[in-house]
Amino acid sequence: MKIERLAIAIAAAAACGSVYAQSTSPNPVMKPAAINAPSVALAAPAVAATPPITFSEFPLGTSITNQYQSRGIIFGGSGPFITRDGANPTSPVLSGTPRFEGAISGSFVDATTGKATVVESFSFDAGYFDNFGSTRIQWFDPKGAVLGQKLNPALGVQSIKATGGNIASWRIETVADEPAGFAIDNVSHVPLGPSILFREHSSDTKQGTWGVRKDEIPGFDHAAFQFNNKVYESHPGYVSGVYQSADGAETAVMVQTNGVQSQHTKATFAHDSTTSSTSVVEFEEIPIPLGVAEKMKTAIDGAMGKPFQGIDYSLDGLSATLAPSVQKGGAGAYTCVGLVEWAAEQAGHGAGQGFIPNKFESMTVPDPRDPRKDLVVPLLSPQLLNWAMKGQDLLAKSKAWIQGWFDPVEVVIRDPLGRRLGSTSSLGKLREIPNAFLNGPGGIQQFLIPNALPGEYTVTLIGVDAQVVSAYATGAAGQSFQGYLGRGQIVSKQVKVQAVAGSLGDVNGDGRIDQSDVIALQARLNKFTDGQSDPGDMNGDGLLSVADVALLQKLVNAGKGGAADVNFDGVVDCKDVTLVKQNLWRRTAQANFDSTYDLVADGVIDVRDLSFVTKRLPAGLVCR
Repeated sequence: MKIERLAIAIAAAAACGSVYAQSTSPNPVMKPAAINAPSVALAAPAVAATPPITFSEFPLGTSITNQYQSRGIIFGGSGPFITRDGANPTSPVLSGTPRFEGAISGSFVDATTGKATVVESFSFDAGYFDNFGSTRIQWFDPKGAVLGQKLNPALGVQSIKATGGNIASWRIETVADEPAGFAIDNVSHVPLGPSILFREHSSDTKQGTWGVRKDEIPGFDHAAFQFNNKVYESHPGYVSGVYQSADGAETAVMVQTNGVQSQHTKATFAHDSTTSSTSVVEFEEIPIPLGVAEKMKTAIDGAMGKPFQGIDYSLDGLSATLAPSVQKGGAGAYTCVGLVEWAAEQAGHGAGQGFIPNKFESMTVPDPRDPRKDLVVPLLSPQLLNWAMKGQDLLAKSKAWIQGWFDPVEVVIRDPLGRRLGSTSSLGKLREIPNAFLNGPGGIQQFLIPNALPGEYTVTLIGVDAQVVSAYATGAAGQSFQGYLGRGQIVSKQVKVQAVAGSLGDVNGDGRIDQSDVIALQARLNKFTDGQSDPGDMNGDGLLSVADVALLQKLVNAGKGGAADVNFDGVVDCKDVTLVKQNLWRRTAQANFDSTYDLVADGVIDVRDLSFVTKRLPAGLVCR
């Protein structure tokens, strides 16, 4: 395999094309066909907030579960019921069981069918609070993953609002002393309205393959913007025909239009077929605020008919075709994800940077052909956009990070505490680093650790009998690798993430990771964090605990001895050599595998790990 593989790899990182995207011209211009409107009537967007639920709709003492299904929500938790609250000026309220002590949850449903759905935002009043930070509110996506959390910010009755991501449910509960407890009232939400749509086809029928022989990138291969049941997208051209929804209730007459267009309805886009069968294997919808959507639509209306951004597969042609600025219309054409992200930027979302902060859309590394030169690697892809939209607060507050991609190779990234991210044939998927993004396994593995620990990371490539290209970068510097790796052949590189004031582990905010941070964290124990980016939340569980103190102490010691300090005592010496020797070949790639001594992160403790330690012994020290 030649270096052109690098071009294909980077090209696939922005998937959303098709076989029509095989142009060798950097900026192909194709005359678009007439844009055809969907054949169904378009309903008015349902984006106004629902009237608040005041709990005066049912008698006092009523247990509440599904009575408000027609209002788009089902309540749960610890036996919620309607009661009076003399401390709340809008009594009656909803309380958990025991009264004012039990947790309360809400799950969003379609008001007509009762099926689970997602919303753009929700709000309610809660209290009366007698202590700061005594009560936690969390919200979740359809798979139960935490999208965000807040603590009550003040005393009394407080208005709580959560936005962003695809919110499927929420929960409120006390997490610290709250003498008189709490209740909620005036519950409202903004239903599903304008949104960003994501679609993934099966690999054998993929429309987002960019004309390569097979699916080159895991995850979503297409992204689009939906407003008022019209789908706005940049696409190389659908096969002409009458497309239908999964239930056959909606149809859209499609013509083979190249470029920015609006032909699909949401349901026909999700099914993407002229028959009852489909090759779509995954579809997801993430709501966005109406104000942002209106401005995005205005921007896209002005770009209608602009051509799809084709791909020049040569390495030198990448900057002319897939650089983020070019994906976003810089050459007069758009990729699918480029159109969406550009429109969000035009709408002023994210302070004008859209859904993905600019620093995560590309990275600069030494060119593997000539390390004296720089290579800008584009990272903007539908899968990254999907992940970023669910973690906008986390990305916005990121202080230190590491990101990259690898192809075709197995990869494991090991952080300064030994936690791993990656996938291998022997270990399977590794997801030990909190809040990290990885789109693998398979094809190009793209990753991002937005809240990276300061210290030494080990990046291990495990060959699959192919020519490998890889690149990874921190906020300060980047590295690249190109070369043939036989099956099982290993290359390990060390990458250092510098401490930044307020980054993970820097609890006192002085820009250093040392014992003073451990002392500062100990003073904050047993408190839940307000958000997902607290520098003391080492394990990412939203609670500052003794487990975080232990991890921070290990990080402080690792900063003295590096990754070879396997006993985390702050020095690399014969004790570390002995520990690795004692574990040689005893732990292998199994479910209970302890990665502490797997220093090159290849799934087995062997002579390579022993060599890693011995090479880092102080000069003159010999261990027997």
